[in-house]
Amino acid sequence: MTQHSTEQIPAQHVGSRLQRVRQERDLRLVDVAQGIVSVGYLSMIEQGQRRPSPSVIKALARRLDVDVAVLEADSLGSPKLDDVLLWQDACWNFARGEFEAAARAFEAIIAKQSTMVPNATRWLARTYFEQGRCDDALALLVRPVASMCEPHDRWTSVFIDLLAGLCLLKLGDLDAAEQRLRKAGDDAREHLDGSNLHMYALGYLGRCQVRRGHMQGALSAFTECYERMDLLMPGSNLEALALHCRDASESARAAEDLIGAVRWSERANVYANMRRVAAHGATLALEIAAFHIRLGTTADIQRAEEMARNIVACMTSEQNAGHRSRAYLIMGEVALRRGDADAAFAAADAAVAASANWDRPWVHAMRAQAWELRGDTDQALREAEAAAELVARTTGSLRRTDELAEPWEVLAGLFRRLGQPERAWDCMRNAVAGAGVPTALVELATSR
Repeated sequence: MTQHSTEQIPAQHVGSRLQRVRQERDLRLVDVAQGIVSVGYLSMIEQGQRRPSPSVIKALARRLDVDVAVLEADSLGSPKLDDVLLWQDACWNFARGEFEAAARAFEAIIAKQSTMVPNATRWLARTYFEQGRCDDALALLVRPVASMCEPHDRWTSVFIDLLAGLCLLKLGDLDAAEQRLRKAGDDAREHLDGSNLHMYALGYLGRCQVRRGHMQGALSAFTECYERMDLLMPGSNLEALALHCRDASESARAAEDLIGAVRWSERANVYANMRRVAAHGATLALEIAAFHIRLGTTADIQRAEEMARNIVACMTSEQNAGHRSRAYLIMGEVALRRGDADAAFAAADAAVAASANWDRPWVHAMRAQAWELRGDTDQALREAEAAAELVARTTGSLRRTDELAEPWEVLAGLFRRLGQPERAWDCMRNAVAGAGVPTALVELATSR
C-alpha cells in the first residue's frame, strides 16, 4: 500500500469507517486502541478530530482484521472499494482455477489502479504460469525486483525467484532454473525460515535436480522439503467456509454494502487459499513419494508408503479426491514392488472409488501388472490395451509430469514383458516424444 501523508486522508471519512467496523465487531475502544494509541486519541480519530498517520491506520486495520483499504477507501491515492473488490474477485478466480477470468481481472487492475500494479503484476505472472504461458510470465518477472515490491520485502523477492525458476524449468532451461531456485531457497532459509515459500523452493529444486539426473541432490532437497511440510491439513471444511463467505460477500454487494462485501470476500479468499496451499503440499508429497519409489531401496519403498497413507488420512474432503486417488496408486506401486498382487488390486479399486476421472489409465496399468504377477497373461494384455487406449486420448498433453511418471514408458515395459515387442516400441516412441524430443531424434532413438 502506498504511504500517504496525514493531510491526504480525510479525517472524518477514516474515523467514521473505523468506528463502523469496530462496532460491527462488537469491540470496545480499549480493545482496539491497546498498544497502538490511547483510548482518548482513538475516540478523537473516530470523531474526526484527529488525523491518524498511515502507520497507525495499518496497525488499527491489523487489529480489526480488515484490509487497510476498507479504512482508507475513497481517500486520495488509495484504491476505491470497487477496485478492491475487483482485486479480490481476481484472487477468487485464481484460487478456483478459473485462470482466464483471473488474468482478465488482473490486467484490468493494472490498467486502472496504479497503486495496485506491483501486486497485480506478480499475480498476473502467476496466472500466466498456471495457464502454461511461461514466456509471458517470465516477461513480467524480468522487471527489476524494486519495481515489484517495497524495499526489504524478502517474501516478494523470494516469490519472484521461485516463480521464475519454475517457468525456466517448464521451458527446459535447467541451468537457469536451478540458479533461480537455489537463490529462492537460500534467501528463504535466511529470511523466511518456516514459510510456505521455503518449502516450495526446496520441493521445486528437488524437481529440477531430478530432471538434471542429480539424484542425491534431489534426495537432499526433497527430504528437507517433506520435513517442513505441515500443510497436509484436513480440508473438509475449507471449501464450505470459502463458499459461505463468498455468498455473504455477494449478498452484501447486492445490498450496496461495499465494506461488508470486501470483508466477506477477503475471508473467502483466505479459506480458498488455505485449501489451495494444502493441495499444493499434497502434490509435492506425491512427487516426493514417487521419487522414493524410483530410488527403489527397501527404506525408500517404506517411506513412499508412509507418505501415501498420510495423504489419504489428511486429504479427506471431496475436493481432494484426486490426491487421494494418486496416493492409492502410490500404494499400489509399492505393492507391485513387493510382489503383492492382492494389495495392488485393492489399491487400484480404492483409486477408482476415490476418483473415477483421469487416473483410470493408471488403474488399468496397475491391474495389468497385478495380473502379470499372478501369471495371467491374457488378462494382463487386456488391461494394458485399455490403459494404452485411454492414455492415447490425451497424448498431446502428456509430458514428464510433476509426479515423475511416464505413462508410455510404463506401458512399454508391460508390452515388452508380455511378448508384444511392436506395441512396446510404439509406446517408447510416444514416451520419447512426450518428453519433448524432436521427431527426428525420436525415430533415431527408437529405430532398430
